[in-house]
Amino acid sequence: EKLGQLTESLLRPKNLPKQVKACSQQQPASPLTDSSWYLFETRHSLPGVATLCLFCLCHNSLYELITQILYDTTAYIENQDALYVAVFLLGVLLCRISGGIFDWLSPQQYNLNKFESHNRLRLQKWDAVLLRKLKHSYPLLRYAMYYVGYCLVLICMYYYHTRLLSMLLDSKESILESLPSQQPGRLVNTPVDDRLRTALYGYDYELPTKVETDVPASTEDFAMEEEPTCLSSSIWTGGAATTEEYTKAWEDDEHNLFSQVSTSHYMAFMGDPEAALVPYRLSFAFYSFTVILSIWLMRKMGFRHAAG
Repeated sequence: EKLGQLTESLLRPKNLPKQVKACSQQQPASPLTDSSWYLFETRHSLPGVATLCLFCLCHNSLYELITQILYDTTAYIENQDALYVAVFLLGVLLCRISGGIFDWLSPQQYNLNKFESHNRLRLQKWDAVLLRKLKHSYPLLRYAMYYVGYCLVLICMYYYHTRLLSMLLDSKESILESLPSQQPGRLVNTPVDDRLRTALYGYDYELPTKVETDVPASTEDFAMEEEPTCLSSSIWTGGAATTEEYTKAWEDDEHNLFSQVSTSHYMAFMGDPEAALVPYRLSFAFYSFTVILSIWLMRKMGFRHAAG
């Protein structure tokens, strides 16, 4: 019995000799442990950076291709809201058939889905059989279906998110009233003012004050004139304006509009008069609220990637 106690005490780590403890705790050294930091970064970080850049290029290119095809083929459809509902359903269907929709489940839901999908496969349900065939025989096609579906859903969510922003916070009327060219005593119909009025009232809008002039000047005449000239009532509504006055009013309007909205909203409005014009602070608050609400809801739903 004493011999057993002595043996047990000797085998305890605290009673081992220092040389034995050091050898037992020593780990095999990596060939990069003693080398410089840039060798480690070259071997491990650079391949990741290269893959990340290639993925971003591929993602951006495919997204632009899908977006251009969708916009070009549906530009003349009048009911855009119904169109994007159909596109959304198509995207969800592609994600469902490819099985990619299950990657957005919580861990508990994902494990339960694997169990029930296995049972559906044993019962030879068409969706389970198709998914298994795509996984094993056509993995590239499966990924392509999932990615196209993801892009379609992303495009639709962007469309409706922008529509919601426009419905709640669009400020075209207040921005139109604040333009320098529309202040009392300086009623000039600049391209910025014309674009805002077209978006609000249509192409056949009427100017607030109209003064007929005897000698109308066309746009071509205005572009070719080197000396100050009087412009027609379609451009100047408070009296005769010289070229310098008109140019100054145009520049002031553009600067005023650019200072009130974000760059993305400004560029979108210049390309599409129906795009929303939202003051920078309101748009920042709207998008920040959307981010916080989305992350909170994803965490409540148990999404494993939400906020880390």
